[in-house]
Amino acid sequence: MRPFLLYRDKSLKNARMYSSFQDLQKDLNLNVVMNVMTGKSPEKIEAIKTVMITPLENADELEYRYAISDDLWANKGLCKELTDLADMAYNETRQYKAELEQNRGKSSERAGVILAVLRYVELALDIFANLKSIINNKDYTISSEGLRAFGQRINKLPIEEMIEFHKQLFFYVTGGEGVFSLRLSGGLKIDESIFLDCNTKKHPKLSNSSKSFKKFYYRVSKKDKVLIEGEELNKDIKVYIEAHIKKIIDEYNDFIDELMTYFFDLYREVNFYNGINNFRERMGQLGFSLCKGNVSEDRHKKYFEDLYEISLGIFSQKYPVPNTFTTDKLMTLITGANQGGKSTFLRSIGIAQVLMQCGMPIPAKKYISPLYSNIHTHFTRKEDAQISLGRLEDELNRMNTIINNLSEDSLVLLNESFASTTEKEGSKIAENILVPLYQNKIQVMMVTHLHEFARKMFESNSQDIKFLIADRRPSGERTYRMIEGEPHYSSYGTDLYKEMIGDI
Repeated sequence: MRPFLLYRDKSLKNARMYSSFQDLQKDLNLNVVMNVMTGKSPEKIEAIKTVMITPLENADELEYRYAISDDLWANKGLCKELTDLADMAYNETRQYKAELEQNRGKSSERAGVILAVLRYVELALDIFANLKSIINNKDYTISSEGLRAFGQRINKLPIEEMIEFHKQLFFYVTGGEGVFSLRLSGGLKIDESIFLDCNTKKHPKLSNSSKSFKKFYYRVSKKDKVLIEGEELNKDIKVYIEAHIKKIIDEYNDFIDELMTYFFDLYREVNFYNGINNFRERMGQLGFSLCKGNVSEDRHKKYFEDLYEISLGIFSQKYPVPNTFTTDKLMTLITGANQGGKSTFLRSIGIAQVLMQCGMPIPAKKYISPLYSNIHTHFTRKEDAQISLGRLEDELNRMNTIINNLSEDSLVLLNESFASTTEKEGSKIAENILVPLYQNKIQVMMVTHLHEFARKMFESNSQDIKFLIADRRPSGERTYRMIEGEPHYSSYGTDLYKEMIGDI
């Protein structure tokens, strides 16, 4: 039993994850996006992160997820109701688990444990009844395959029958009449017993107290029968009742495990789609365009129109300068002026690819790309200057981790890699790493100021490398657009000097 709102026929735990999402999160500023989706809720960030770190594998999976997302965007009330119910189920399940852990192994709390089980099952069945009511609400028009199948599975559950059956078990809590078959040995010892039937007199809502259950220990007599009293018999009756209850509760174990798994999955999956709604709403408020991603049939072909760096836009609340780009090459090298938008451009591609591969809308007018089993980032970071290892050693360690996790359908994004050493050494290291990647048909996009390396790659006349430069006007003004052209062998640092200090 699974919600199956992310995949048609499998759960998230059976899917392959990125090997280095922590680097993606840091290098691509994905926390900015997740904060918008969740209102900065730590629990919800962790929930949706588990979806984002697991890339979709084909166009069919992407369309399945996009269709559910569109359905829940068109039916915002349905999304809110499902989210509220999923949140409640998640919180109650966590509380139930904590209560069981607290009372585990304490014989004195056995009655409390039994009460907690019965209470949790009662609440779970109520949640399923509410799910059924919500999904069948005539005010909502559901068209996606995923949500329709979700509703069909809920409707097939014998919820009403399960609730009626469960009520009978409250004989043990609220009192009532029970029919038992006993065989007694000498000294009124119970040798064997069979629980035949029960009838609960009433069924109030349960509280967290176990007092009502304990009172049942003293409600064993049956109307119109002889009441047998005696310390020895009462001791046996307590053991007898606990044995029966434990036997029945044991039958619940697998069912409860299924319930808990279902509610944890529901919380993760529904909050992911609710997060998409929050994301779309915020982008609409900012006036930013979004689109659906399309899967390219060519493994190396990538095209996007007016792609912008979403984390920058959210932070500045201004529409960033967009870029339009197309390539079918294995490698893209980006050079040019400092502060020209090269790193922003590379980050915008990384963010868009991660969003597409988890079924989210993309900050562009159009986006076509292959799906990658892994996305690897190697960005220079501000904290690199403070690390205990040398910067170059740390860079090489991170690159080694990437290489050890590479597959042919990986995408590698490198930003100012190997800039922590000299131009000559950095260029040689880059050549020794990038050329084998190119030869093994790994798709690489690299921003670099290693001019010697860029020149050598350009002079190789390779037909499978695209060269971009950060556009710079004769006045030194940056347009923040990437254009195709021969690598620039200067970073134009004097432009910034003039702007900040004055003429040289």
